[in-house]
Amino acid sequence: MFREAAIRLRVGEANPRLDALLARVGQETAACVRTSRESVRRELAEALEERGYVGIGEGSVLVVGMERGGAKELGQRLKQRAVIFHRKGERTELVFVG
Repeated sequence: MFREAAIRLRVGEANPRLDALLARVGQETAACVRTSRESVRRELAEALEERGYVGIGEGSVLVVGMERGGAKELGQRLKQRAVIFHRKGERTELVFVG
């Protein structure tokens, strides 16, 4: 779906490349969830499918169009400590889910 080179998200920093991607696809937000274990990857795939999202990536999955609350809920479901959230034109943030 996207033919972007890896987009690196840095908490507390703006991200013009991700902003450009979001603008191109008509979205305002994106979330990133780390999926190092196979069981988490399966659960993430199921959760995204249930919500109608598509995740991009393997070790860390970018979910374009996911709002902050949805990202936090997803992180809770996956027993994550935090997720990364980005809103176009703003700084990337670390959202604690506990």
